[in-house]
Amino acid sequence: MKKTVVIADLFVIIVFCFVSTIAQTNLKNTYSKIEKKLAEDKNYLDISSIMFQANSVKLEGLQNIPRTNEKPPFNFNTAETNSYEVVFMKENSEFDSTIILQVRETVDKSASTGDFFGTSPSESSKEVNVVLTFQDIEELYFTYPDTYAALFTLTEFLIHNNEPLKLLGIKVDDQVNKSKGISSKNNQDFLNYQTVNSNHHYPKVVLQTQKKLRRSRGQTAEAEVVDYKIDASFGNVSFFYKDLDLGYSTISGEVDMGAKVLNLHPWQAMSLTAGIRSLVTISAAAQNLLEDFIIDARLMGRIKLNTSSLVTSLPFVFVTTPKLNVGSGLILDVSATRAYGMPFINFYLATGATKAFTPSVKFIDKKGENVAYFTPQQWETSMSFYWNTSEEMTLRFRIDIGVANYNIQKINYSTGGGMNQVFNKIQPATTLYLNFAPKNNDFFGSSFRLFDNQLTVKFWLKLLEFSSLHSFRFETSYISAPFMRAVKEWEAEEGASYFSIRYRYGF
Repeated sequence: MKKTVVIADLFVIIVFCFVSTIAQTNLKNTYSKIEKKLAEDKNYLDISSIMFQANSVKLEGLQNIPRTNEKPPFNFNTAETNSYEVVFMKENSEFDSTIILQVRETVDKSASTGDFFGTSPSESSKEVNVVLTFQDIEELYFTYPDTYAALFTLTEFLIHNNEPLKLLGIKVDDQVNKSKGISSKNNQDFLNYQTVNSNHHYPKVVLQTQKKLRRSRGQTAEAEVVDYKIDASFGNVSFFYKDLDLGYSTISGEVDMGAKVLNLHPWQAMSLTAGIRSLVTISAAAQNLLEDFIIDARLMGRIKLNTSSLVTSLPFVFVTTPKLNVGSGLILDVSATRAYGMPFINFYLATGATKAFTPSVKFIDKKGENVAYFTPQQWETSMSFYWNTSEEMTLRFRIDIGVANYNIQKINYSTGGGMNQVFNKIQPATTLYLNFAPKNNDFFGSSFRLFDNQLTVKFWLKLLEFSSLHSFRFETSYISAPFMRAVKEWEAEEGASYFSIRYRYGF
């Protein structure tokens, strides 16, 4: 029995060693193929490299770098005759970070021996060796993570401060190469959208792609900074002063004539909203808008304002006499960046008292009764998703997917009855946004919102910009008549239009 057990154990050990040997051989063959590909196939590998000298950078954590295949540890040579080249794949839609492939060393022998005639060194006098192979780097990643992290940090530093050299040997159609939708993995898309479309001040973040463009074109001028910022249109005004920037929070004020959620134009809502907006960044240490959790919140009060006779006379609002009264109340409007891997979220709530309401508009309905309709409460919650058509972020998209609700109260003055709720329904709400920003310069934007069987189309176009402080936009919007359902008594039976000129100072 003991002999049988010993034989069985020996068999297991032999099988394990055999399998391990085969696995190591296969892995070694795989590494050899990769190294051969990197050395010979230069026409079809979309890789980049960046040159540096060891005496010009910090080499913390990069001493005695372990290597495979019984090679001695490697140390960077700080002599002027030695230069190094990191070969890597850039971060893109398929890789969430830079992929380091090799480190090569170039030794200029002519510089070390001296040239009596002062002629320039030829390529034959330069010796190029791969000092860290792909296998070496993979071993660092799995076995020596601290050393790999130091090498990765050095590579990122070099990429951010220099223009990498593309090693691709063939011409690639950029339109095909960058045709996939690209979405940032941090707050970049959110900040891009808000900086261009929000009527409140957003701190500008200079993105790496913009830095590279500036370096390549010599654009070093910075935008002029002013003490206050103003955004004003025919239906909305917001203002910000520098003393209201508290670092972790930015506070600004706003006055608005519209009503979010409802399919109504400014002034048509017959209400006035005013309050404050706060932009809060929650940071672990130093503020980093690209990575921080950001909350953009508005706390506002709304009062009813009888504009029923005025709105039909305004030259920039093309609507019939309003029928829906918007009640007074409080408004909370919050947008937040992603947390714990969740999408960007938005929440809006407007609520007010439902009793003792005096309507601004009454009308005779189809039954010949004197009635009034008003909405004391609206809310909406949605998730935002962003993407771009290319790495240059020229065409930028955002889609909000969620649900919204508003209720309708009816007062019948002919019968002397009280208030009755006649409508309260939760419905899907979807909005698609498109911005066109060539070379990161906002040019036009549009949005398409579908809610309650009505389509709202908005469009803005930059008309003029000067002194890098003043800009003017033309804005227009159209709200369609209800389709695929009957028109409700408080709704207009035809579409309505609105246009405005928006002035932005200091944005």
